[in-house]
Amino acid sequence: QIQQSGTDFFSVFVRGIIEREANEKWIDRSGEHEVGTPLLTVDEHCELLAQVALAMWEARVDSLKRDNLEFVTDYFCEAGGKSVFQSRQARERIRGHALLVPSGAGSQAVEFDHDEFRLFFLGEAVAGQFGPMNDRSKAEVLGSFRRGVLPRQAQYACIRALSRGATFNLPKAVAFLQDVAAMDAQASYTQENCSDITIRLLNGLDGGGLEVRGLSFGPGALRGRKLSATSFRGCYWSPTSLEGANLSNCTFVDCTFTQLRVFGSTRFERVTFE
Repeated sequence: QIQQSGTDFFSVFVRGIIEREANEKWIDRSGEHEVGTPLLTVDEHCELLAQVALAMWEARVDSLKRDNLEFVTDYFCEAGGKSVFQSRQARERIRGHALLVPSGAGSQAVEFDHDEFRLFFLGEAVAGQFGPMNDRSKAEVLGSFRRGVLPRQAQYACIRALSRGATFNLPKAVAFLQDVAAMDAQASYTQENCSDITIRLLNGLDGGGLEVRGLSFGPGALRGRKLSATSFRGCYWSPTSLEGANLSNCTFVDCTFTQLRVFGSTRFERVTFE
């Protein structure tokens, strides 16, 4: 499965672990369903672990104490319409989940077995906050982005989760990120997160004449990027290398560049600076 999964290999790997957990270990013993029925589906396991990772991010910690972990589990079960008996089982079993281990931060605390798991589920959680991309979604994403700069692995996990769905709409996602960025100051974690995810969403895709407005891009934003048919207007660019960059049919209008470093590997084709 991993061999055939392409760039989304880590998601396939994680789901493989969770399938065993869901179908062989987390069996519903409430008596409300047939014997051997999984307590949670694989997707629900992923959603629950994503909420655990998000709770860690919001608290700026790498582990959760038992009462906080149980609160996250209870909230998840309540939102998912689980019965009292099912919620109780989930609360009892979450501490022994295959992807969670006891933490050195305290006798009752747990953390993810590997930091890669935490960052993966954090990215999944942020992608889940995009939801219908309405005003409530913007407020939720803004709350997460204000906490700090999302680690690169979490950003990539978020992008893969967003683009995995059949209904993914690139212009709508970019417009949503611009709206979130506009809700905070230019020199903010929100701006940096929005610009980082935007440039990575656009990388390797045909922008189709898409216009990106008013974002503030961090250092090295254009290094190695492959951008096509995209316009940037009123954006601020920190110092960036253009090593390995391949830009075609792109326009930069009223943008501020701190520094551009051009290399022999830089490729410009029908690129305009106004």
